[in-house]
Amino acid sequence: VSQLLLGFPVALEFEFNTVSFPRPYVNGGVGVYYSRFSIDDGDDVPFDDDRSASETDVGLNIGGGLRFTPKLGLEVRLIDVSGFTTIPIMLTYRIK
Repeated sequence: VSQLLLGFPVALEFEFNTVSFPRPYVNGGVGVYYSRFSIDDGDDVPFDDDRSASETDVGLNIGGGLRFTPKLGLEVRLIDVSGFTTIPIMLTYRIK
């Protein structure tokens, strides 16, 4: 079984203005996501033929995180694309 979710999100971010680091922030937005899955005959599945599907959809995302330095942070984001929901935890690096 193989799965792929490739997204191009656009999000707005609000950083809480604290005196020092870490600085919390929240974000949310929309994106275009391409998803694909496939199941091969060799996988342990109850049917005999290969199956696969792919589609491109609009998805929503909402999340938040902590910025430890002006460039380095940690973020959790909930992404929902046509009923498929994932929650990635990401190390972030800002290029400014």
